[in-house]
Amino acid sequence: MEENEHGLKESMEKLSDNLTDSKIPEVSACEDSREILIIQLTEFLLKPTGIYVSRLELIWDNLLATLPEKLIELGVEKIVQPRARVLVPILEQLKVSFTEPIVKECIYNLLAALLDPQTSSRISPSFLQTLAQLSEEELRLLKFFRMKEDYMAYDVESMEGGVFRLVTRNISPCFSEISCNPEVGAFFLDNLERIGLIRLESSENENAAVPRFLQKEAKIDPDAPTRVVEKKIKLTDYGREFCTRCSI
Repeated sequence: MEENEHGLKESMEKLSDNLTDSKIPEVSACEDSREILIIQLTEFLLKPTGIYVSRLELIWDNLLATLPEKLIELGVEKIVQPRARVLVPILEQLKVSFTEPIVKECIYNLLAALLDPQTSSRISPSFLQTLAQLSEEELRLLKFFRMKEDYMAYDVESMEGGVFRLVTRNISPCFSEISCNPEVGAFFLDNLERIGLIRLESSENENAAVPRFLQKEAKIDPDAPTRVVEKKIKLTDYGREFCTRCSI
């Protein structure tokens, strides 16, 4: 075991050194524009690749420091061999999300669940694909939706030229929980719905007043007829399972 770890460490150090020590010619010494472009691309792509490789050892150390705490009650004799089809994407995702605390914690929780015989079969490869499409702010929104399922979103339409026209959409008071502006928050809801984590259940209230928190955001003619579409934000079954396995 120690020999394997030593060999892995040595290989990573050698690869990282090769990336770091690669000689990149000076742009000023090149006259051909294509050659200059190649040099610039080499520099731009080589540096992040070196960082990516050098993270492997750090990731391994953090895994060994974090996972035992999550599995201590399970006991070493009950830990199961993780499925490679799920384990490899988990480790790959961890490499590129290492500086994002919420995403990293979700990955650790998925990995712990993958090693637990009671939950291993419920860890779908799609969870990693889903996680890769979410920002930390969207994960925080999911946490609110899981704790409290009566958050609302609103579309506001105003009469213009005899036709109701959309003024603002998918605006929710929950955006203040993560300190994001309404336009960005509306995009977050669109993305969560697109992925299949939430659904928005609509009900038209044509006589409803514009919610107070929206009055500053929506530029509405106070004399024009207004229609408000209220939408309940609900986790889907997949969204609830995803949140449970990620411990969001």
